[in-house]
Amino acid sequence: MSNTDGWWMNNIYNSLKMRESELIIYNFEEELSDDDVKQKFLDACTYVDASESENVKAKIKQKYM
Repeated sequence: MSNTDGWWMNNIYNSLKMRESELIIYNFEEELSDDDVKQKFLDACTYVDASESENVKAKIKQKYM
């Protein structure tokens, strides 16, 4: 991912952290566990607050396509 992708991921992460919101990730590539998908999102963020990551993970849902 490029730096601009990380910027977008951080903005999404901050929205999940600070607002009543959720993130739905559509998975077209492979079947990953829900935890793997959540971690993949967090890994794409350039800044993750470890104390908030579990709260953010709870707001992420995966849809299989």
